[in-house]
Amino acid sequence: MKYAYTILFVKDINRSREFYTRLFDQEVEIDFGYLVGFKSGLALWTEAEAAESVRQSPEDALIANRGGAEIEFHSPDIEADYERLQAAGVEIVHPIITHPWEQRAFRCLDPDGHCLEVAELLSVTAQRLRGQGKSLEDIAEYFQTPVSVVRGMLAE
Repeated sequence: MKYAYTILFVKDINRSREFYTRLFDQEVEIDFGYLVGFKSGLALWTEAEAAESVRQSPEDALIANRGGAEIEFHSPDIEADYERLQAAGVEIVHPIITHPWEQRAFRCLDPDGHCLEVAELLSVTAQRLRGQGKSLEDIAEYFQTPVSVVRGMLAE
């Protein structure tokens, strides 16, 4: 498993993006409009969009009181990591879900109650979708990214 991002849930993505780029010299790596990732590993996600993904069930309300942030890790084998963490007694917030962009993920809590998301590598998602017969264009649409980026993911 590899550390990926610290994601801050924000009310106004444009205001927050401008704040971090102008005042903290953050360089945008990827911008989905509702989610902005900086080269440093910091990311911003609109509260409204995050709520659709993060708070999907009553038990997900645990996240609502965790300071409005989560730390994300990327996994090459989401099922194995889910089973490993569950077997270790880690508190699981929700089982593996599929985000609207088809990336699979689950959330758990660290010993201090911080929310951690474990998501499959997007290259793994792209390979899975390609194996299901999805076109490069379909995958690019799911990820809201250029086809050239998807080609790069599939080459990994």
